[in-house]
Amino acid sequence: MRILFTSLLGIGFTTFALFGQVKHEENNDYIVSHSQDWFEFYKELHASPELSFQEEKTAAKLAGVLRQLAFKVTKGIGGHGVVGVLENGSGPTVMVRTDLDALPVVEDTGLPYASTTLTNDENGNQVGVMHASVATTFI
Repeated sequence: MRILFTSLLGIGFTTFALFGQVKHEENNDYIVSHSQDWFEFYKELHASPELSFQEEKTAAKLAGVLRQLAFKVTKGIGGHGVVGVLENGSGPTVMVRTDLDALPVVEDTGLPYASTTLTNDENGNQVGVMHASVATTFI
């Protein structure tokens, strides 16, 4: 999820920068002035995770934010997947795609926005749900 938060900051900044609404010297001011909004969105997503193939609400929230930032949004990719495309005439184009699903893990972080979500997995078992990182090693 921390990667998602960083990505959300980048999406917001990129949107305005590509359309010339933020001058280079204003970049830091823009990021600082909007970082709390992005962090609140991050906490909202973190507190209400959904398992794979169940992330309907998460996808709708992300699609809404991308639309507010002038992205062309396509939903329903491989289930509830969302793709956002930001075009800039003949200039740069940005495409956003991220994993939205959470893992069947009970969150025990103590964070004020910790997930308390319980749901049924594909076998009908009730499980806790959390946006958690899985360590991956590439060789």
